[in-house]
Amino acid sequence: MRYQHLILGFLLVFAIACKPEKVEKEEEKQDTYSCTDNNRFTEADFFTEGEIDYEYDINYGSAIDWLGNDTELLFDVFYPRMELDSLALRPAIITIHGGGFQGGSKEGWRNECLEFAKKGFVAFTIKYRLGWDTSDPTDQLNAVYRANQDARAALRFIVANAEEYGVDTDLLFIGGSSAGAINSLNTVYTSQEEWNDLIPGIEDKLGNLNTSSNELRNSFKLNAIYNNWGAAFKPYVQVEEMVPMISFHGDMDQTVPVDSGEYGLIGSRLLSQELQQKGICSDLTIEPGGGHGIYRDAEGITFRVGRASCFFKSVMCDSCNDFYAEEKVEPDCSL
Repeated sequence: MRYQHLILGFLLVFAIACKPEKVEKEEEKQDTYSCTDNNRFTEADFFTEGEIDYEYDINYGSAIDWLGNDTELLFDVFYPRMELDSLALRPAIITIHGGGFQGGSKEGWRNECLEFAKKGFVAFTIKYRLGWDTSDPTDQLNAVYRANQDARAALRFIVANAEEYGVDTDLLFIGGSSAGAINSLNTVYTSQEEWNDLIPGIEDKLGNLNTSSNELRNSFKLNAIYNNWGAAFKPYVQVEEMVPMISFHGDMDQTVPVDSGEYGLIGSRLLSQELQQKGICSDLTIEPGGGHGIYRDAEGITFRVGRASCFFKSVMCDSCNDFYAEEKVEPDCSL
């Protein structure tokens, strides 16, 4: 019996010693992030890949596509394992893939979501409705509108289910690439009234911007934008709606120009100038000679996510500053 007690005692000590270092007692968890923590949300990983949980194909709604088919709307989510995280509520980023509102998939943003999760964020990548009648050039704007309906529905769902993923609904960020960046910017800047002005009759034809794609009515507020070679409708960028933005864009982009484009769109450089003129911080990296899409390989994703993480942290801590570069300046949150 004495030996059995010794063995049981050894196993108990071994089990305690082998608990992950990041495990905290429930009562010791912080509800929200404190800016005195200098290690989290930096350019460096706070969690390893093995400490990240993920779920694929979560349904956040459904809607009719341009062909009249009912489309299931899904997202993937990556987040630090809750039992290893000292934060009960974590900031979240909702990412939106590109593809000209015709192609692309949420799976294309899984790597970036994983990188954000390793910094400590909860990261979502969403599926949204794609496609339009290419024989009618004006129908593309209908596709842009449907995509924006879906992005807003995803945000309502995430807010409604924030507790399940440990999301701090006061710290929400949005971003994407190309069409996904345009969709993100529209979510911040283009209201129902402005869509009705841009496309008369759109609400009657395709439904309300904020009540379509699911039945949830939760409100949300976005704190900053992660803009990768995107653009916004200039007439609808109002100073009272402006939020901080970090951007990456090639100055020879012929698909989404860095300055002015079709439909009154302004690209990253002009939009950044608009923000700075109104005292809203903007972090912009231009690649001279760069085309549509820059820093897209694995190293480039790590670079962009690292800079975005530092920028979001500065927004959360009310310490963000304007930044402009025409070269790859590695992220350093201590600066």
